[in-house]
Amino acid sequence: MSDLTPEIDLSKVTAELAARFASSAATFFEGKTKEFSERLRLEFASTFTRYLDRITKKYCFIKTLFYSDSPRYIYDFYVLQDLKNSRGPVEDADVRTLLALGTRFLVTGTGGSGKSIFMRHLLLDAIVNTDLIPVYIELRNLNDSPKSIYDSIPMEFRLHGLSIEQPSIDKLLEKGRLLILLDGFDELSPEKRDGVRKDIRSFTSRFPDSKLIMTSRPETHSTGWHQFVEYALSPLSLDKIKTLVSHLDMDDASRIRFLTDLEDSLFESHSSFLSNPLLLNLMAVSYDRNASVPTKRHLFYSQVFDALWNQHDAMKDSFVRPRECGLLKDDFMDLFGAFSVQAYLDSRTSFSSTIAREYAARGASLLQMDSVTSESFLADLLSATCMIVKDGTELHYTHRSFQEYFTAHFLLRSTPGVRADAWDEILSRQQFDSVLELLYEMDPTVVISEFLVPSIQQIVDKLDASENAYLEYVKIVSESISITVYPQHPGRLEKDVYGPTWRRSPQMELIDFSLKVTGTEYEWPTPLSDQDPVDRLDLLQDYIIQKLGDNAELDIYDKNTGIDTEAVLKIAPLFAPLDTAMPDRVRHAATHLSERLEKFSSGMRSIFQTARSRHGPLE
Repeated sequence: MSDLTPEIDLSKVTAELAARFASSAATFFEGKTKEFSERLRLEFASTFTRYLDRITKKYCFIKTLFYSDSPRYIYDFYVLQDLKNSRGPVEDADVRTLLALGTRFLVTGTGGSGKSIFMRHLLLDAIVNTDLIPVYIELRNLNDSPKSIYDSIPMEFRLHGLSIEQPSIDKLLEKGRLLILLDGFDELSPEKRDGVRKDIRSFTSRFPDSKLIMTSRPETHSTGWHQFVEYALSPLSLDKIKTLVSHLDMDDASRIRFLTDLEDSLFESHSSFLSNPLLLNLMAVSYDRNASVPTKRHLFYSQVFDALWNQHDAMKDSFVRPRECGLLKDDFMDLFGAFSVQAYLDSRTSFSSTIAREYAARGASLLQMDSVTSESFLADLLSATCMIVKDGTELHYTHRSFQEYFTAHFLLRSTPGVRADAWDEILSRQQFDSVLELLYEMDPTVVISEFLVPSIQQIVDKLDASENAYLEYVKIVSESISITVYPQHPGRLEKDVYGPTWRRSPQMELIDFSLKVTGTEYEWPTPLSDQDPVDRLDLLQDYIIQKLGDNAELDIYDKNTGIDTEAVLKIAPLFAPLDTAMPDRVRHAATHLSERLEKFSSGMRSIFQTARSRHGPLE
C-alpha cells in the first residue's frame, strides 16, 4: 500500500525527489562538461521541484460537492480503489503494483466510478513512492488542439515550470523514466477519438519501454488496445463505503444514521448506487433531506438537485434565499438544461466564463426568459448548486453525469422535431455516455415511438431486401474490420501483439440498446470481455497468413473501399456482436418494440373510449 496520508509533507517529498532525480540528470545530457553538468544539476533540481509542486497543487487539491468553497487534498476524502480483470483483483492499486504487472494499462469505469480521482492518486503515488517523473494529460484538452501525445509532454512540462529540451525528453521516454497518465479518453469528442487512438498506438510503438496508464469509460467493442492490460475499477465494497462516508463533511447525526442504514438494508437494496463513489457522495448530500433513495437514476439526480438547490437556505420561518435571476426551481432546471445541451453538443465539460455566458444567453433566449441575464443565471448556478464550480478562470461540471442528466431533461421537454434532430447525435455518443438511457428511464414511450421503432425498422427492411442478410448486417453495424500484425513482430501470430480489430458504426449502438430494452438474449460486451477473439484465431492462422502476405495490416472490410466476403464470413462471426444469429435477433427486437408500442397505444385508446361511453364526448 502506498505511503500516502493527509498529513504528508508534500513540499518535502517533491524536494527530495527532485534532488534524487537531478543527481542522475546529467546522464541524459550528452556532450556536456562536468562543470556544466553540476550547474545543470542544481538548476534542474530547483525547476523540477517547482514542476512537482505545481502539478500536485493543480491535480491533488480539488473541489467536490462537500468541499465546494475551497480545494481539498484528495486523501481527505479518497479511499484506495481496487481493480479487476479476468486474471483477478488488484487491491488498493498503486503505481508499483501496476508496473509489476505491465507497462501500459487501460483502466475503465462507468460515470462516477472515480477514474479521474484514481489517476490523481497515481500521480501523487508516483511522486512519493517512485523515481518516475509523472506527466498528467487531460485528453479532453486535445478536443481544441491539433497536438499529439508526444507534443503534449513538453507542453505540460513548460506549463508547470519545467523546461527540458526535446532530445532529453526522448531519452527519458526511451529509458522508461516518465509515467504518462492519460485521463479521460471518453471525454474526447467523437470525431477526435480515432485520431487520438492511432496517435497513442504510434507513440507506444515509438517508445516501447514507455510507461502509460489511461482511463476511459468502457468501450463496448474492440478498439485495438492490444498492447494494453485492461482493468476495470471495482465497485466499492461495504467497508470502503463506510470508510468514505467517515471522511465526508457531514453532520454527525446524519452520518451515524446513514452508516446504520447502510448496515441494516440500504447497501443491499441500493448497492449499484452506493458502490459508485460519485453516487455515494450524492446520496450523502440528499440523505438528510429525504431519508430515502430512489432506484432510478433520473429520480435520484432530481432529488440531489433539490437538496443542492436548498442546501444554503434557512429552514426556519419558510425563508428562501432570493435568487439573482429570479427563477423558480423548475424554470431554473429548464434553463440549466438548455445550457447543458449546448455544452454537451460542443463536447465541453469545462469552459471559460465567456462561453458560459453565451450558453446562458442563448438558452434564456430560446426559452423566452427575457428578464434573465446570463450574469445573474451564472451567479445563481455557482451559488445555488454545486453541479458547476469555478476553478481559476474556468468553469466546469463537478461531474459529467450532471451534464448528461440535464441534457436529457432538456430534450424530454423539447418538441418531437427538436428530438428528431438530436437522435443521431445522441446515438453517436451512446457508447460513452448515458443520455439515451436517462431519456428512456424518464419516458420510454417517447424513445420507443420516436426513435427505436422507426430506426430499427429501417435496419430490418434493409436486411429483408438483401440477398445475404448476414453480410448486409455486417455492413450496417461496421465501419471497418481489419487484421494487424504489429511491426515490431512481423509475421508472428501471438496474442500479445496480434489481433483483428472491429470498428462499429452508430447503428450497432442502436441495436445494442434495442436488444437491451427488449431483453433479447445476447452475449453482452462488458469492460472485462475480450472482444478481440485471439483465443480462437489458431483455427484461422493458415488462412490469415495467406491473406496477409507481406502486409502488416489488411482491411477485410471498409465502408469506403468495399468488402472481402470470404474473409468477413470467416472472421467477423468471432466477434460476439457480429454473430451470425444477430440478424434474427434484430428482427425479434423490432417486432417486440412495435408490439409494445401498439399495446400501449391501444390501451390508451381503450381508456378514452371507456370514458366516452360513460360520460359522453369530452368537451
